Amino acid sequence: MSVTSQSVADLRHRALPMNASHPQGDSYAHRLLEATERFAELPALQWKEAGEWQCITFAELERRVIACGLALSNRGITKGDRVAIWLDNGWSWIVCDLAAQLIGAVTTTIYHTLIPSQAASLLRDSEAKAVLSNQQRLAGLITDYDLAIAVFSEDEGKIGECFATVIEESKRALEAQPDIAQHLRMPPVGPDDLSALFYTSGTTGDPKGVMLTHANLLANTDNTISQLLTEREKTILLHLPLAHVMARNTTVSGTLLSGGRLVIAEPAREKLIANLADVSPHGFPTVPLLLDKFTELSMAAIRSKGFVMRSLALLALKRCRQPRLAAIRDGGPVGEVRLGSINRLLDRIVLQKIREKMGRNLVLVVTGGANSNRTSIEFFWGIGIPVYEGYGATELTCTAALTFPKAMKPGTVGQSVPGVEIKLASDGEVLVRGPIVMKGYWQRPEETAQVLDADGWYHTGDIGTLDEDGYLTIVDRKREILVLSTGKNVAPQAVENALKSTPFVISACAIGDRRRFTAALVVPDLGAIGRSLDLAETPSVDDLCVTEVMRKALATGMSGLSNFERIKRFTLVADPFSQDNGLLTPTLKLQRRKIAEKFVPEIEDLYAESPKRAINVQYD
Repeated sequence: MSVTSQSVADLRHRALPMNASHPQGDSYAHRLLEATERFAELPALQWKEAGEWQCITFAELERRVIACGLALSNRGITKGDRVAIWLDNGWSWIVCDLAAQLIGAVTTTIYHTLIPSQAASLLRDSEAKAVLSNQQRLAGLITDYDLAIAVFSEDEGKIGECFATVIEESKRALEAQPDIAQHLRMPPVGPDDLSALFYTSGTTGDPKGVMLTHANLLANTDNTISQLLTEREKTILLHLPLAHVMARNTTVSGTLLSGGRLVIAEPAREKLIANLADVSPHGFPTVPLLLDKFTELSMAAIRSKGFVMRSLALLALKRCRQPRLAAIRDGGPVGEVRLGSINRLLDRIVLQKIREKMGRNLVLVVTGGANSNRTSIEFFWGIGIPVYEGYGATELTCTAALTFPKAMKPGTVGQSVPGVEIKLASDGEVLVRGPIVMKGYWQRPEETAQVLDADGWYHTGDIGTLDEDGYLTIVDRKREILVLSTGKNVAPQAVENALKSTPFVISACAIGDRRRFTAALVVPDLGAIGRSLDLAETPSVDDLCVTEVMRKALATGMSGLSNFERIKRFTLVADPFSQDNGLLTPTLKLQRRKIAEKFVPEIEDLYAESPKRAINVQYD
């Protein structure tokens, strides 16, 4: 079903008031039904299919969600059952998730980047009763997991039922029996019922299911709407994976429940800039890495210009940047930006062209998941695109602190959102309490008790500072988790264990916090390598034969990890990590901070454009 040609603005003007048949509910499902009725004729979801943009209204979205709810119910899925989704972003992911909420089931998220054995582990842990995926993933899954559950496939094939076909069949059944649809419009859920399980890595790499309730989700969503989505005429571009809390619990829920249009970007990252230009969204939630990439590309394009145009562009950046940054320097509401006549001309000639690469309407970029690069943040503000940073965690539904138009201070991740308390422990650890804090870890009471204290404070594992105005700055990490600049969490011990599973590694230290990809410092067993090659003498770390043996061995050792966990580069270190050199604790654990301090040149080389010693790993 496509959106009619009638003016969207007019439809918004005629949007129904809160309807008595669906009073504001206390669950995500109730609020969804309220939104689909209130904004029935407005565009809800848009995506690209076979090269063409498709769009459905809120009314059609509701029809698909109710049809999916019927299909799940007919296959024995009831309140509290887990429904797993292992897919790239798409309309079917969102419809299945919303349908699970409708019948009181619990959406279980599986990152699309996980390999089949990892997905099978999550299905077993969650005891899922249904799974939505595609033929390729399902084919890999059946070697590790007995699919004795309801199985839906995004595409047609031999495994499971085709999801789109099931939806259409269920829609026809509902048309013949409208009383069933009316029954499904009365969700059997309340605020304390589980909405979703989000799996996150622990320090050992064992996945833990974070239990988030409907109350958690609505608290996070309401804060998103009140602080960022204050105007209804919003088009938001979604490119973060829906298995990420920022996508599902903020972008999707905030956009749909406020009557906005949610546009799903094409999966291929290289098409993102083209999608931004096509869609011209008002808002764009993303991770710091994407901001860094756009900044790098823009500056590279400027540097490639001739002398006159390059000088003009640099002048425009310098002159317009200063008044725009001055408007956000001191905290509080974003001030008025006053560009003089010359600066307005420079902005129109130069900076407007840069802005238009991300569409003509972009007024809101929100980022989180990793510390941001100040250069990139200031570049965006300087060209006239506001960027707001947030802080949170999967265990906090998404957002605990946020900079937003009424409270902005550069260099911080903002003040606590409404209803949420933030304080610092004696060692500087950030503690959070409020309605966004998870219910606990799925079937892991001991691990829940390690991070949730008796007073309801969640211990984040991050070290921070709070200024006199309550603005939070994250300065370090207490827990051994690497947060890539893509927003992905990597458990370093899992990577290191995979590296040490090969016969040629004595020890290793995974690197990657706030970086683009995972890498490692590796101490090779030169004696073992020499013996494997029948060498008369023990080789050195600089020998080409050592490089080739290690490259192949590490690629094999990484095969059990997902793509973002696998190291992309490594550097060989001759001397083992030990207590004598201060790089191991008395209990033989890595002194990560000391390793990072000692190997600064090597670590920088791992991420250089043209590395001198770092070695690339090639995977089949």
